[in-house]
Amino acid sequence: MKQFILISFLLLCNFFVLADQYRVELSVFETAVGAEHFQGMKNVNLFVDNNDLYRYYIGDFEEIATAEAIQKEAKAKGIRFAKVINITEERMACANSCTVPGQIEHIFFDFNQYRLRPRSVQELDKLSFYLQTNPENMVRLNGHTDSRGSEQYNFRLSENRALSAKNYLLNRGVEDFRILIKEFGETTPIAKNSLLGGDSPLGRQFNRRVIFEILDKEGNNITGVVKEFIVPESLRITPLNNSDAFLSMVL
Repeated sequence: MKQFILISFLLLCNFFVLADQYRVELSVFETAVGAEHFQGMKNVNLFVDNNDLYRYYIGDFEEIATAEAIQKEAKAKGIRFAKVINITEERMACANSCTVPGQIEHIFFDFNQYRLRPRSVQELDKLSFYLQTNPENMVRLNGHTDSRGSEQYNFRLSENRALSAKNYLLNRGVEDFRILIKEFGETTPIAKNSLLGGDSPLGRQFNRRVIFEILDKEGNNITGVVKEFIVPESLRITPLNNSDAFLSMVL
């Protein structure tokens, strides 16, 4: 009896693991396009795959009939290459080699630079598309630096990093009033700039960043749109306890 229950449980788990899911892929482009391309289709998402192709899609759905209905709607609106994708099969075929569609990620910078990296451009394309398709929301761009250089210089550098991101969004058609910026300089690191008495290049890289905060029209933070960034445990900054704080003041 116990063996029967165990087998039934494993079969049930296998069913849920292997249950098919679907999405409707509307279009694939080599560069980003605006939301107007999709003729008013709702809930369009964007991700950039491992080949740097921009894939626009709607989903995911558990029922293929739902996906097929949306595909039919898209084709009726002139999106003739819309197709239904079985993403369960796609993930199994790709194993670990495919980029999984997900959230927008924060962007990072080279030392003493505010020029956007190619990866940063892709994330800003995703952010601009999100803002186009969610016109009631805004974004705050928080600029940061590592600890090299003077406080005044780093404050200005963090502002330039935020402005680089803002200018890109403006060029993508996002309205100026929907883009807020805030400069932090070196004041709020998320990783250690030094480690075990020496320099920490990886920690400094984490600190050279612009963080995206999505806001509603009242200015409240909207979670779940931007991927939370997790610093490796060895580089995390731990808060000082009372004795550490006292010693740091005395020594």
